[in-house]
Amino acid sequence: MYLTGFKANDMGAASALGVILVVIGLALALLLQRLGGKNRNASQLEGA
Repeated sequence: MYLTGFKANDMGAASALGVILVVIGLALALLLQRLGGKNRNASQLEGA
């Protein structure tokens, strides 16, 4: 991103790349939460 934005003087492409990386990170976080979150929450509630 840095090289695209500042060295190549293309801020539009660097901004688009940043947005794409944020979307990928959010998608991975949601996927991991759905895969592993249900069992852990259920076990914590049973112990209460």
